[in-house]
Amino acid sequence: MKYYVDIPYPEIRVEKPNIEYAKVLSNIYAGEISEESCINLYIFEHIALFNTYKEYSEILKKIAIVEMHHLQMLGETIKLLGMKPILMNYNSEKKGFIPWKSNYIDYNTNIEDVIDLDIKSEKKAIEVYKNIFEIVKDKYVRNLITRIIMDEELHLKIFNDFKNKIKIQ
Repeated sequence: MKYYVDIPYPEIRVEKPNIEYAKVLSNIYAGEISEESCINLYIFEHIALFNTYKEYSEILKKIAIVEMHHLQMLGETIKLLGMKPILMNYNSEKKGFIPWKSNYIDYNTNIEDVIDLDIKSEKKAIEVYKNIFEIVKDKYVRNLITRIIMDEELHLKIFNDFKNKIKIQ
């Protein structure tokens, strides 16, 4: 099974530096709903569920690797836009950066709750990416966002398929 869509990722580039776009991307980079949060959530779940739900644990590990690639591409894009790719997200209300926090992660290990949370996380990530797509007008950044959404939709499908599979058993 593949955990990423079999379409090449676009070249990482930007039309021109734009700090405001970098700030917007920082939210999906290291906010509460972000690649950083998904990576940490899925790795925690992978480790916690390894002895009891090995198949799902392996799925989580492989999806986390794809999310790491998303994080890397977003970090490179943020850098090209003119900002350091720090693990902080921009809070427009406070007009400042907030560090990524480990309490963004739900440490539940009940398999049904975990799968529901993973489905919810992917849905939220897709929603955030779509919102960013509407804000950011840089064609190269938009190409990257579009491509990442494809992977997130695949992850959502994988999680839903697994949820349906364990209901059958």
